[in-house]
Amino acid sequence: MEKNKKIIELRSNNFVPGMTHVTSGVNLCRLPNGLICIGCCGFDFAKDLTDKTPFLNALQQNTEEYKKYDSKEKFKKRYELDDIHDCGICRHLIITGKKNNHLQITCPLHPCENNGEELRLGECDGRFMCNTQNMFLKEWGPKTKKLFLEFLSEQDLDWFEYSKMMYHNKLSKKFMKTHRVENYLS
Repeated sequence: MEKNKKIIELRSNNFVPGMTHVTSGVNLCRLPNGLICIGCCGFDFAKDLTDKTPFLNALQQNTEEYKKYDSKEKFKKRYELDDIHDCGICRHLIITGKKNNHLQITCPLHPCENNGEELRLGECDGRFMCNTQNMFLKEWGPKTKKLFLEFLSEQDLDWFEYSKMMYHNKLSKKFMKTHRVENYLS
């Protein structure tokens, strides 16, 4: 497997200083209806985004490996930092179940899984935030956020399509094109 030495640098191109995860309000990475985005956890490095089978296989492999370790630290250290799956997905992501027919995927090292403690240090850039999440948190007002969440619920996407579209800003562009919001700050 070809190692990607630039994994951290590539993920660092858009980050919010001092913010490692969303601590209040809606996190577009983990919607209340169960829809999960993992776009920043490897889709940028993927060779083929037309077939989610390699991603599912990688997630299942990670999940099985996670079950074999008695600590998150040992799970974290099982591969070298730059060793990702051939499909491009991070080796830390695991499947935790289903919610409202949505596959639940998480990183057991993420602060949301560890009472706010960041266990990904040295593994990935936890400050990364996609453009859509950044706009949602920093630029849009309550009315726009509500309209966008309604728009997302109407899309009927699975985790794979949602992640691709979020990472590449396709959902925010489609939203702005179809919803003529006069003032996004409202």
